[in-house]
Amino acid sequence: MSTDANNALVQGYFAVLNDGLVDIVDKDFFTDDYRLHLNSGAEISRATAVGMLRAFMEAFPGVFHSIEDQFAVGDRVVTRIVVRGVHQRQFGKLAATNKEVAFNSIYIHRIVGDRIAEHWIVSDQQGMLRQLGVIPAAG
Repeated sequence: MSTDANNALVQGYFAVLNDGLVDIVDKDFFTDDYRLHLNSGAEISRATAVGMLRAFMEAFPGVFHSIEDQFAVGDRVVTRIVVRGVHQRQFGKLAATNKEVAFNSIYIHRIVGDRIAEHWIVSDQQGMLRQLGVIPAAG
């Protein structure tokens, strides 16, 4: 696919995600052997990644991923986003706080054919946890 088509694919991914349609993301956007790399952690399988995504989307219903910058080179698409939402339900061990969050993330998607085969996310999880009151604010 062209870099324009790759950008459009990733924009479509975020649009479907913003509609809360995790099943569509899983079915229509990921390759069978899709892998996720989250904040330099170990490689995560498709099934586990979809479960994590579903848990996040359920804890932050109506979460919105706003694309701030995006570019593609070859089979890679880099996107800087701001994630905005309200923590309304249990997230892992954290009970709902009903607090708003807005944090930055950088995504790198590797495209194979017309699907996302691999995905790296670097996300400001500390910023999110500060906003939720889980860890103290800096300073």
